[in-house]
Amino acid sequence: MEFTEDFLQRQLEEALASAGIDKDAWKTKIMAGLKTLLKQYPARYRGFGPYWWGLKKCFLDAGDDSLGDSIDAEGIEAFGFEDEAHAILAAVMFEDNEGAYGRIGKGGENTHILDIPGTSDGGTFEYTVIDEDMERMAAIIIAG
Repeated sequence: MEFTEDFLQRQLEEALASAGIDKDAWKTKIMAGLKTLLKQYPARYRGFGPYWWGLKKCFLDAGDDSLGDSIDAEGIEAFGFEDEAHAILAAVMFEDNEGAYGRIGKGGENTHILDIPGTSDGGTFEYTVIDEDMERMAAIIIAG
């Protein structure tokens, strides 16, 4: 699933209209929910695939390093968005899509098959997301 700024903006406008809130309130609400989920089930970060890094950067930019402070700059450059709301939305929509097709197990898969951006010939590549901070948190919970 490839996301464009235009597509994400349309989806965001629909979400804001549906929720009856502004973009800042939406970001705060979604990030609070995601933080709760990820603190309880850290391995779920894997489901956000390549969009995890942009989402994690949103937490860090908000001054929240409770999910760790490591970042994959190349991942952000390749799959990031200027608008934080777009980064959040892309991560959530990707995770929703992966879950809908049964590609995310209970522990979360960290390797995803992605379409090659900008092509229409069906070409794909594998992307593996590994965040050592989140993996450490997941191991602590499992061992707990």
